[in-house]
Amino acid sequence: MFDNFAQERCHLVFQKLDLRLNKDGLWFLVDFTTQPKSGKWWKKLFLKVMYKFFGLISDVEACNLVDMSPYFNDAGYKIIEERSYYGQFIKALIYQK
Repeated sequence: MFDNFAQERCHLVFQKLDLRLNKDGLWFLVDFTTQPKSGKWWKKLFLKVMYKFFGLISDVEACNLVDMSPYFNDAGYKIIEERSYYGQFIKALIYQK
């Protein structure tokens, strides 16, 4: 979901959702990533095409990925489980508040 928003709005959306999550609640985050070095060029190309396409047909305001890990770290979340898919292009994390 966060890949739809510009960085400024990601912060606001995170804050609103964080306030609604119970103490010790779980947050399941699935998102694209270009962090790993393997296959980085095709991931960036795919994301560029994807953002261009969805920017034309909808109101997606983002044009690049926002690294959400600092938001979770700063709010004191702990990673309970982490997995990667499609050559580490998609990451899935379970955070606990």
